[in-house]
Amino acid sequence: METTEELMTFVSGLLRQNHHYFKRYGPRSEIAASDPGSSAHAVWTARRLDTLLPNNRAILRALEVNAGLVPREMAEAVLLFTDHAKGYEQNQYGRLDHYQMFPEEFAQFVEKWAKYE
Repeated sequence: METTEELMTFVSGLLRQNHHYFKRYGPRSEIAASDPGSSAHAVWTARRLDTLLPNNRAILRALEVNAGLVPREMAEAVLLFTDHAKGYEQNQYGRLDHYQMFPEEFAQFVEKWAKYE
């Protein structure tokens, strides 16, 4: 990638996809709350494995490869996201008592620097 905007626009697209599935099928989704016996949990489990984890890995790789394009003000948020993504993945393969939750400030920084046409 050549610009911060290009990097953040790429990251934003993956975050939006992750958020879509989290909001629609995740543990705090409307369907999970209204019908705990629904198949939403099975869909959520599948999307975590086939979409969220690969998206998180792609975000981490893009941030790593393009580290020179990451604004200095995002440094702490990037570390928090890295901690979240790695902990979240580890939690999929063996339940953890605790891991970093998704850092909203990371998404806010991404949106600040992303460019949409």
